[in-house]
Amino acid sequence: MTWQCFDPRHDIRKTIGTLVDYNGDNVDEYCLSFTDDVGDTRTIPILMPTEVRSETPYVMPYIETLVISTPAQSRGLNGGNRQSDCRLQYSIWYTTQDTSSCTQYGKRAAAALIDGIQTHQASTPSSYFVDVTDEGQELVEADGKQVVYHRIVEVYARQLA
Repeated sequence: MTWQCFDPRHDIRKTIGTLVDYNGDNVDEYCLSFTDDVGDTRTIPILMPTEVRSETPYVMPYIETLVISTPAQSRGLNGGNRQSDCRLQYSIWYTTQDTSSCTQYGKRAAAALIDGIQTHQASTPSSYFVDVTDEGQELVEADGKQVVYHRIVEVYARQLA
């Protein structure tokens, strides 16, 4: 049997996201929609690090998905079964919004992400179970040109193979 590394990011993104031509360039991206504190519908793309850190950096807002760790253990006689656990970090990056307060924007985006994950926690392909382990840490960062808001949601996924 050939073992494969467990990385549920693509499956989670497909499960909770909706394909949208976000940038108007005829390229569909998986996005998450939510209602901000003034009642406007907002859409934010869910991206992989390679999509964010390219030659042309992606314009905020976006959600970046990172793998923190993927420990695995052999189970059963002769290690015939394998359990992999994956800790993921969803980083919501955004700047000052025109109509919504910055704190509320991050909280509402995180709430939509958490709701999508919790709704599909037992039905995400490739994963036995997916759960949110940290509902959000908010950071404010300044790069000298603008203030960048960064809200982090941590997710745990388990695969039994």
